[in-house]
Amino acid sequence: MYIYEHLELEGFIPDKISSISKGKNNRSFLVIKENKKFLLKYYKRDDFIKRNRLKAELNFLNLMIKGGFKNVPIPIKFNIEKNWILLSWMDGNNIKKINKSHIRKLIFFVNELQSLRNNELINTIQNASEACFNLNDHIKIVFFRLNLLEKRLGNLSFLPSDIYEKFKKLISLMIYEFKKISLEIKTKDKNLLFLNLNPRQKILSQSDIGFHNIFINNNDDLLFYDFEYAGWDDCFKMISDLVLQPEGCLDSKFFQISKPLLNNYIKTIEDKERLKQTIFLYRIKWTCILLNNFFYIEKEERKIDSYILSLAKAKSYFNNSENNARDFIEFLNVNY
Repeated sequence: MYIYEHLELEGFIPDKISSISKGKNNRSFLVIKENKKFLLKYYKRDDFIKRNRLKAELNFLNLMIKGGFKNVPIPIKFNIEKNWILLSWMDGNNIKKINKSHIRKLIFFVNELQSLRNNELINTIQNASEACFNLNDHIKIVFFRLNLLEKRLGNLSFLPSDIYEKFKKLISLMIYEFKKISLEIKTKDKNLLFLNLNPRQKILSQSDIGFHNIFINNNDDLLFYDFEYAGWDDCFKMISDLVLQPEGCLDSKFFQISKPLLNNYIKTIEDKERLKQTIFLYRIKWTCILLNNFFYIEKEERKIDSYILSLAKAKSYFNNSENNARDFIEFLNVNY
């Protein structure tokens, strides 16, 4: 098995290897050596983001470990050419029901990451995946994803006609919403369009932050994993992701708890307006992300059920996320 060979060439001889998952962006394996567990990740090379996930994750983990973080995996071995990394195993479970304590600990983690700005390894950190530092670049990112989906329509003739029409209708609604938001920004907030973030607002972020990338252990500590998208990012994009993440982070019952985070970045009326516009843009982007299945599935004709499931999830998210976004905007208007 080539995996054994790859590890042995790096001086690591495993006793047992078993597959854990095969995702869109990586494959994961449980590796056992001398009764100790390790996680092995192989990263996929080809996607439209064109990001070296291995280097991004390795550098960000090394930065956090150097900074004293104990709740992230430790790199053990890696191979840039073969595109894999071996990490320490984290004993924990998925969080079944998010409570106030979990939100507080997540916000503490996000704030603590900023203490690494002056760390000696900070120069190894690149921008986060699809990082943008002004509203115009955020608009471009969302437009790019929408354009890809619109082009994908031409290759879906094998879908049942009703599914195809539902997909087409959802994209049309997203494009309509995107044009409306873009126009509002370019008229109402045109002074913010090309205004770059100030140094305080450019933050260190996991980027793909959320409870889908967090375990909890027996001591109720949060354990954070998956840093392949991490790097320098927009604080308003990070807050938007916490509000909009499909797996759920900040909904109305947790908005008040988020103040220790929001207070760091919302200092002016312009900050509040920038956050509002970013939230509405990223609701569309998250819907696009939920439709990624339409790009990654091979042998499409045999996977129609997967398309139907992805479409249903994206449509539900697009409809329901608007309420949470508007509730958060109302919270901002009252408190900031």
